[in-house]
Amino acid sequence: MNIKRYLKENDISLKTMSEITTIPYTTLSDIVNEKVDLYECKYKTLKKLSLFLKISIDDLVYEKEDFQTFRNNLHHEIKNSGLLEVAADVLQRKRIDYYYQNDDIVKALYLLSLVDYVCRINEIALCEDYANLRNKKLKEPFYVGDLVEASNPKYIMEFKNHNIYEGELTDAV
Repeated sequence: MNIKRYLKENDISLKTMSEITTIPYTTLSDIVNEKVDLYECKYKTLKKLSLFLKISIDDLVYEKEDFQTFRNNLHHEIKNSGLLEVAADVLQRKRIDYYYQNDDIVKALYLLSLVDYVCRINEIALCEDYANLRNKKLKEPFYVGDLVEASNPKYIMEFKNHNIYEGELTDAV
């Protein structure tokens, strides 16, 4: 989780957070400014942070998996459960929020694209919870799968809207 962004979005000062959590200001400053790895913090500090942020310690010390593993796992979920069921699970478990809060923007936008695609092909209204993310676009094109030219008509529109080039969601082996 990006604690600095959380503080800014919630208009909370580092001093206030320090007073509420009883974590020394300098320690907190080092954590927020990423001078200290959360894995090196004491459990007591992590617990105070997680209570203040209202998230689990696991979410606090988010470990980023590589995109290909993420995509493969998701495509296996789709193969086993179906597109509609996976999209429903993504929304129910707030997986888009999870990746976005952890600054894993590619994965958050990928899941949003998947959900929007499923809504379109099933003629379901879009989930309004993510209206703010729908206008976000990666700075550089992000190609996934075997297709590598932006003009390829096989790319799925909902992914292209975010500068992600995905052509196949059911290619799990």
